[in-house]
Amino acid sequence: MNQKFRENKSNVARTALGLVLSFILIAGYLLFIKLGVVRFSDSVAKLSLSWLVFNTIRYLFYVFVAASLMLIFRLNFAKFKRSGTLLTTWMFFIVFLVVTTVFALTQNSTLGAGALYGSVFVVSRGVFPFVTGVLAVMALSTLIERAAKIRGITALFILVLTMPIIFNTNIFYFGTGWSVTGIVALGFASAISANIHRHRKTIVALSVVASVASIIIMGIVSQQYHGNLETALRFISMSSPLIIVPAMVITSYIPLDKSSDKIKANTKLDFITITSLASLVTITGQPYTSILKSWNSYFQKSFGEFPGLLVSSLIYAAVIALVAFVLYQWVVSSPTGKSLQSSRYDCSIFELSDYVHVNFKKCMHGLVSRHGLKILAIGAVLILQALAVLSTHQSLKMVNLMSRPDMSILWFSFVLRWQTILIGTVFVLAVFWFFLGLSNRYWFSLITTTVISLVLSIATYIKTGARSEPIMPADLDELNSISQLLQMVSPVLLIGALIAVIVLAVGVFFLEKRTGSFKLRHSTRIVLVVLPIVFFGFIKDVSIEDTAMSNFFENFSIYKSASNPLLGAQENGPYLQFARNMNIVVMAKPSGYSKAGVKQVYKRYSNLAHSINVNRKNKLSDQTFIFNLSEAFSDPARIPGLKLNTDPIPNIHKLEKSTTSGLMLSFGYGGGTANTEFEAMTGLTQGNFDTRISSPYSQLVEHLNVAPNISQGFDYSSAIHPFVGTFYNRIGVFKKFGINKFAYLGSKYKISNQKKLGNSTYLSDETAYDNALKQLKEKSDGQFINLISIQNHYPYTGNLYPNTSFKASGNASSGTGRKQQIENYAQGINYTDTAVAKFKKKLDSIDKPITWVFYGDHLPASIYDSVMSSHTSLLLHQTDYFVYSNKYAREHGAATKLNGRPYAGANDFISLALEQANVKVNAYEAMLTEVSKKLPVPWIKILDETKSSTYGMRFVNSNGGLLHYASLTKKQKQILHDYQIIQYDITAGKQYSQKLGMRP
Repeated sequence: MNQKFRENKSNVARTALGLVLSFILIAGYLLFIKLGVVRFSDSVAKLSLSWLVFNTIRYLFYVFVAASLMLIFRLNFAKFKRSGTLLTTWMFFIVFLVVTTVFALTQNSTLGAGALYGSVFVVSRGVFPFVTGVLAVMALSTLIERAAKIRGITALFILVLTMPIIFNTNIFYFGTGWSVTGIVALGFASAISANIHRHRKTIVALSVVASVASIIIMGIVSQQYHGNLETALRFISMSSPLIIVPAMVITSYIPLDKSSDKIKANTKLDFITITSLASLVTITGQPYTSILKSWNSYFQKSFGEFPGLLVSSLIYAAVIALVAFVLYQWVVSSPTGKSLQSSRYDCSIFELSDYVHVNFKKCMHGLVSRHGLKILAIGAVLILQALAVLSTHQSLKMVNLMSRPDMSILWFSFVLRWQTILIGTVFVLAVFWFFLGLSNRYWFSLITTTVISLVLSIATYIKTGARSEPIMPADLDELNSISQLLQMVSPVLLIGALIAVIVLAVGVFFLEKRTGSFKLRHSTRIVLVVLPIVFFGFIKDVSIEDTAMSNFFENFSIYKSASNPLLGAQENGPYLQFARNMNIVVMAKPSGYSKAGVKQVYKRYSNLAHSINVNRKNKLSDQTFIFNLSEAFSDPARIPGLKLNTDPIPNIHKLEKSTTSGLMLSFGYGGGTANTEFEAMTGLTQGNFDTRISSPYSQLVEHLNVAPNISQGFDYSSAIHPFVGTFYNRIGVFKKFGINKFAYLGSKYKISNQKKLGNSTYLSDETAYDNALKQLKEKSDGQFINLISIQNHYPYTGNLYPNTSFKASGNASSGTGRKQQIENYAQGINYTDTAVAKFKKKLDSIDKPITWVFYGDHLPASIYDSVMSSHTSLLLHQTDYFVYSNKYAREHGAATKLNGRPYAGANDFISLALEQANVKVNAYEAMLTEVSKKLPVPWIKILDETKSSTYGMRFVNSNGGLLHYASLTKKQKQILHDYQIIQYDITAGKQYSQKLGMRP
């Protein structure tokens, strides 16, 4: 009883000592080394007594750290001689580093994948030199002890430590002492400390005096030569003899391996050793610096500077100690850990390596027999992830990669994007772990996971072929109609699937019976069930910035753009891309949003619609509207510092003078085509959305029950795009919009009269307009056409148009290749100008009312980068627009030119077209009319706030000036509030407005 009490008391004491030591190490690190939480830094300008006291205490802390590590080495040398100790410690470090690094990656998106690879390959990668150094000391412990007994070795060792100081060169790569050689030097110092028996107090005293003197002298020198004290601590580092010698003296008071014989058969390290090593890892490992800093900042805000430091250090030390202890116990109690404690490993690592060399085949056979099922599972998971990635392709080429459409999918996926694809296996692995922990049946878990993954891959391949998009969260709604879906499947296929399930079930039964269950400890099973649940619970936030999952996956260079979901699935793998579309923050809920609030807005604009319609005569369905997005079209004349020898767009300039026209504000620069298109089609503005909505087409539209847009006001609608249709999820979006026909390259509707200009790879605007004219002829009644050109898409490099006559000059055209790019672009829009003039002439010859909205989606990519600044930012988002009604429409009530908007958003085009065509409006269109006439153009938000729909909003007035929300009039704020209520209701709310008919 007394014996057990003494053992428990000893364990409590060791635990307390380990926690205290860990706390001191972490608190000292924060206070003296890294974070500058005290008033002194190395860059202060003058010597002072308080500065000297602070740095003397810092010096003593360094001695304490060095002595602590030496004591750990000294007390464990007997254990270090056993290869089993080395291998279990190596395993522990890998597990500890992986767990803590994964946590670090969830907190910091800039660490990079290398931190995790460094945790797994801890020796070869060298990311954690402290760990490598400790393992080196353990591996070399026998040699170190032998060398420590050589006569005169102590003096020689001190000389070696002194040489880098004398020559001011890092001769032995000791660095600051935390390098591999620096840690080995401390291990060697701990061994030779046994040689120090005399004058120990004198040596310590002299070391302290010499150190303080060096700080003062070097401070004076640094102050004279540098004007500050940044080199005052040149002789004070973990590899300095002024640190190591007194630490050796302190260590010498502890007898070397006093209980070596008793612990020889025990490979386990004690709590003090494990917690101390773990604490030193976290204060010397780069991935943990930001966590420790943010942790400390949080507690300092709550408790004050110094108390906060103590609280954060105590909690951090306790957490590290707990994690390290639990993981170490898990490692040593695992089957592998237990085998490493057997007598087979009661030898040095060199003797073990000799044994493995002689008995290589036997060792490999034992390795495979013990871990064969694990290796098989890892291989299966990798293959399933590879098949999932390949299922997103219909070709062996990267046809969706605009920069290199001829690139092999194998090269792209498994060479260029290997780390992103590799980390995507965590989804498959999580499913496998969940089933394994739940059932404790290896073959059942592996085969079930395989079947699920293969079914999803087949479904992805089928959907990619049919709609050029991967499986999306919105597709899960189809499961509600599972009975109807099964009716569409061939009975033969269903019977075959049922037989396959039966065969698999029988196969699982016999495999489990023959090989036996995959026996796992209850604690392991609980972990395997809980981890996937936690992972899938948090993965929905992967698309939300600064969340744990977003930070983690950003470290692996994931494809974040939402503009092309299929390319995203090919870049990230279909599972990660699916997760990125799960939880989208659309916009903040406006105050007063409710069913009653929506109804109130509806009534207000229904009354306004009646007032507007008094002076309107035409019906929308009788009209033909053409919304013409002209790729990258804008007038180069507005670019400061750029001059062209002649006007590239004279016809458009002439047309703009005679019809409704102005400048359109694009939310994108060099990109964002579909976002502008979304605004034009729906009348909704990106300015109301949360900034995390980077592509409404891809992130939003298909999730809506109803997606109101201008095409729904017509009996027939079509879209024409003389390019591939997969970008921005247009195929799915246009289907959701209710557009009857989408003609694109590769669709069942042929793009006719295909022409290319010069050396361009894109079809011309003339081709786009020819296909629009063809569509106009197919329908005698009113219709809507969404015409999207491609001719002026980047790149503009090389000999794009050999016969160009345009010459660029000015500062904006300076830089490598920029002049040629601008000249090529000018020639391209000149071709557009000619095609526009021809198209206008053709429209005027058609005897039915046609209103044509022409707009550039954004400025051309890259060619104006040199003029980008805070002063030109707004200017570089201005493109041209005009609204033109043909001769027949003007003869039947359409306007020639409206006062219009000198600055407009694409969301204004519906109301401008309706007014130009003299068309009657409904409540929704009346609201858009009010927005267009009385509200400044909503512009890019500077900040987001999920609780305020107006926070961070900016606007552009009719003079091109920027306004903030506070500058709006009371009337304008009311219009904006009404607008936001309807936009929120449509995109994020209950769609009460759609039941009232608030749509174009």
